Amino acid sequence: MKMELCLRVAIGAVLVSICTLDAAFAQADFTDEDMDMMEAKCELCKSAVKILHREIEQTDPSKKITVGSFRMKADGSSSQRQVPYKGSELHLQDLLDDNLVCGKMRDIVPVTDKETGSLSMLNMVEDMDKMSGVKFFPNPDMNSRMNNLCQEMFGDHEEDLLEIFKKSSERTRTAYRLGQAFCHETINYCPMAEKLESLKTPEDDEDLPQEEEEEYESPSLNAFDPRDEL
Repeated sequence: MKMELCLRVAIGAVLVSICTLDAAFAQADFTDEDMDMMEAKCELCKSAVKILHREIEQTDPSKKITVGSFRMKADGSSSQRQVPYKGSELHLQDLLDDNLVCGKMRDIVPVTDKETGSLSMLNMVEDMDKMSGVKFFPNPDMNSRMNNLCQEMFGDHEEDLLEIFKKSSERTRTAYRLGQAFCHETINYCPMAEKLESLKTPEDDEDLPQEEEEEYESPSLNAFDPRDEL
């Protein structure tokens, strides 16, 4: 009886959420002509970078991978070594190949602020409390469209993103700094750097030691994937 009651409450909550979302779309007056695609692509890139950073940060820092050549040196030693999987080039490729970043773009839609008219992306799962203050784009295919645009972006610029990871460290790999390097400096989805300010955290205002700013060798495509042993 108790389980049945809990189930009814859960179903009721889901139905309320769906009705809230349907009502928001029904009242939407944000049309295709209103959406500046360049601005939308910038917001898309920011959202994707934010998801990418969060996925990396949620990874177990103790997980290791083996990198280097399997060949023995003349002295009998091996050039293989253990390095952190978190934030490695292999980690990035896994996130992109498994659609763990772009797949979550299905929960994100473009909206405009009712007061300022500024464009942003709203996560319909995490940001339901913000729905009353925005106008929605009335397109039922928009969720899948965001996913497709994200995949197209990473498909066209995966090598650029890998190169950025090679030159980064854990301290410099914040969502804001990734956005600066990828969305602004590399693919120019955000021509105006100030558009990335919303990604900033107090950590981004800290001065980095000189060695943090220098290029370092990130685990590369030669990394041995520990899953191959399974």
